[in-house]
Amino acid sequence: MAQTAAANANAERIGRPGDPCVMVIFGASGDLTRRKLIPALYNLGKHHLLSREFAVVGVARDAMTTDEFRAKLKQDLQQFADVELDPDLQEWFERRMYYLTGEFGDQRTFLQLKDLLQELDVSHSTHGNYFYYLAIAPDFFGPVVEQLHTVGLMTEENHHWRRVIVEKPFGRDLESARALNKQLLKVVSALHRPHPDLSGGNSRRGAAWRLLRSCRSTSRHGPEPHHATDQPHRHGTAYFVSGRCRPR
Repeated sequence: MAQTAAANANAERIGRPGDPCVMVIFGASGDLTRRKLIPALYNLGKHHLLSREFAVVGVARDAMTTDEFRAKLKQDLQQFADVELDPDLQEWFERRMYYLTGEFGDQRTFLQLKDLLQELDVSHSTHGNYFYYLAIAPDFFGPVVEQLHTVGLMTEENHHWRRVIVEKPFGRDLESARALNKQLLKVVSALHRPHPDLSGGNSRRGAAWRLLRSCRSTSRHGPEPHHATDQPHRHGTAYFVSGRCRPR
């Protein structure tokens, strides 16, 4: 145990750690989560780039308990991790993983999510900061963000921030992309696309970079920080994953 702690203490830190926050993954039972997002999160933890005040909530239609979700992610990490796994770090991750079964078009799912996030703010001291990763089909992007807005989970106030990470493809064609762009701007304050050199593409390193960027209050390559005293009821910001962002 002491040797493991010493090894973790000596692990290379490659940047500033993220803020206390909860990451909500819509589509958490899918392939993207197990192949890229969970290994990317583990790598951030290994390099001390995640706050100790951190948690993950998976939301998907598949019926599953939190314990089953944790067991599944443990197996997935063992299969897809590209680094040596540390048992203590794995246990730390498992204690911070939660799951919610629900339909993306059902407001009850989002009310339950709101209650769970409030519980995690207390149990994991996540400071009311949330970012939502939309690892789902493009047809659900707009409805999910609108549902988040309806139940009050997109409002930034009292120095709490909200982020939305939109997976590609962004729409099926130019017309649908423009419609989605318009739909999102009704409930988010700004839309940002990462610079191609900084997005990291579809690699796990790229996924880790995007996750780290999403859980920081400020970024050298992103928008200026929001101060709740200036705009007490601002809504969150949406970021596009690398790839074509047609509405520009």
